[in-house]
Amino acid sequence: METATASPHEEDIRYLTNNAGDVLLHSDPALPASFDAEERPRLQEILPGLALMFEPGSRTQRTWERLESQGGDVVVSFQKVPFDPLRPERFLGLAEMVYHRDVVGEIASLRNRILLLAVALILGPAVLFSLFFTRILVRPLGQLTRAVEKATAGEYDTPLPLEAHDEMGFLARSFQDMTQRVKEREQALAQQAAELERSNQELQQFAYVASHDLQEPLRMVASYTQLLARRYQGKLDADADEFIAYAVDGANRMQRLINSLLEFSRVSTQGREPEPTDSAVAFQQAVSNLGMAMEESGAVVTHDPLPTVMADATQLTQVFQNLIGNAIKFHGEEPPRVHVSAEPKDNEWLFSVRDNGIGIEPEYFDRVFVIFQRLHSRLEYPGTGIGLALCKRIVERHGGRIWVESELGKGTTFYFTLPAAGGDQP
Repeated sequence: METATASPHEEDIRYLTNNAGDVLLHSDPALPASFDAEERPRLQEILPGLALMFEPGSRTQRTWERLESQGGDVVVSFQKVPFDPLRPERFLGLAEMVYHRDVVGEIASLRNRILLLAVALILGPAVLFSLFFTRILVRPLGQLTRAVEKATAGEYDTPLPLEAHDEMGFLARSFQDMTQRVKEREQALAQQAAELERSNQELQQFAYVASHDLQEPLRMVASYTQLLARRYQGKLDADADEFIAYAVDGANRMQRLINSLLEFSRVSTQGREPEPTDSAVAFQQAVSNLGMAMEESGAVVTHDPLPTVMADATQLTQVFQNLIGNAIKFHGEEPPRVHVSAEPKDNEWLFSVRDNGIGIEPEYFDRVFVIFQRLHSRLEYPGTGIGLALCKRIVERHGGRIWVESELGKGTTFYFTLPAAGGDQP
């Protein structure tokens, strides 16, 4: 049993310390009533048995022990009172030495008084800070949050705490400036979108009308040039025969171009609404339409099981026919080999049309989808240059995408996506 180092007397002695053990206040008559901060004694020196309470990392909150003194038995109690919720290692230490009295009652009473005082010291500033925090930060932040939510929904006129001159006011004014710019840009984009939509409709109408109205005069030109060729071929000189041949060829090509342009303009104007369509049926129809070309080239066209998709059946047949037809047309020395497959991707199907043809150089991957763009002369490979542009327009009308991957001399694969039908989800 340790011996108390305090002076022998019958009065209770109390000490108030910081978390390092420095005595801040005391009622010990053996110590000076006041002293400089550098001269403060430590409770560990006065009561060595309490030294463990001040060790770094000590988790013990309260302790007591019985000591011997010249005046008889003494009970020493010690209690930690944390006052910083963010730094629990900071606390006030309350020690009391009680002589021959109801130690438990005295300790409990002192503890309760100190706890009440500590609660008052902690809760008082906390309440004031809470009121200040609510007024200065919470309410303006709530206004700003509601403004952000409404701005997300397209409402930009929500009141903001613009009168504040602190960081919250600066944030509110910055947000208002941003929403104003977003509002102006949305209005400009909406206007541009409306103008673009009107322009597209006018262009589609123009293409349809122009190609339709050109049919009759062009048919007349073609008929008379063909009549000239039949009636006067061989009766004039060689130059005249050549000129007539050029005229007939030009009229025929013009007819094909106008027919292609008319077909291109009808993708949106005369296409049916997408509905569940068996792509295998569309594929078989396309292959049937290409029967003569397949027979002449010795082409072999195969396919994996094909799904049901949301599409216009006629336009899906056009896509298959153009992609397979190109694969047959642009083949190398070997007979064309074409394979069509499909695989699920999220809520759509990814189709691929792979061939063993001449391939495409990477710099032309985008150009091949532009209307009337050709990579080869008409003498090498006939056609109008509208097939892939038509495929792109059809696929995009259905909400899909189309692209190409190829290596020159090693074949080409065209990919396109279409939405899955309700009963045939990937």
